[in-house]
Amino acid sequence: MDPINVLKVFVKLEKDLAAFYKKLKNISSIREIAKTYEKMEQQSSHHAKRIMKDYNSFRIHDIDIAPLIVLHNHVKQNLLEEIKNESNILYILQKLAEAEEQLGNIYKSIAVHYKKNAEKYLMLSEAIDKIGDEEFGHRDVILKDMKRESEKLDMTLLPEDSETTLSLEGYKSFQSALQQLKISMDDLNLRENEEVVIKAAIKSVDQSQVDNRLKIDQFVSKSREILRLQKRNKHSESILKLLEDISIKEGPDMQIVE
Repeated sequence: MDPINVLKVFVKLEKDLAAFYKKLKNISSIREIAKTYEKMEQQSSHHAKRIMKDYNSFRIHDIDIAPLIVLHNHVKQNLLEEIKNESNILYILQKLAEAEEQLGNIYKSIAVHYKKNAEKYLMLSEAIDKIGDEEFGHRDVILKDMKRESEKLDMTLLPEDSETTLSLEGYKSFQSALQQLKISMDDLNLRENEEVVIKAAIKSVDQSQVDNRLKIDQFVSKSREILRLQKRNKHSESILKLLEDISIKEGPDMQIVE
């Protein structure tokens, strides 16, 4: 494809991406993700402007070979007229040499044209390559954001155990939520890092086999926090209801109901 057309496609893609990120930002219900979308929208718009600048400066004119053909024919015609009746061999050889020199200059001029174009192609390739590197940089920023959010979701269990007891109804809701989570993991819309957190929570409360209030509080809090962010289905809705019931029955600070 002609490089000018390629640049037009690049500009269109970056503008389209900017519009896409803007749409995601406007429909996002998660503040942190909305900020990421806004940042990506700005970066795509910036790329589009830079590529458009390259587009405006990248002009490679096709070489006009018509004058070269005229010159070529002129050299031949002049040479023919000058030597067809000439008997001096030295004069003939001199004219032949001059004709070859003129033809050499024609080819040199063509070579200069393509050399200048090659330099423009090199500059353009370096500019596009730099934008590619920046996209990798954007990827790394997003991965850092992902790591930070994963650490925020990570459940850090304190070493000391709390042996306080939930109400009977609260404990039943907890057990039901725990069992449903175990059997429904594959049916929930969990990201990899979220699945790791919930599995760790299940393992923690499952290992003790006691009504450990601290671990249950953490299990309920983190599971509810993650599931609230997911696209809802019958499995997540059912588990969420049980987790919400625990919070309501035990109070906002998970106090024990006697």
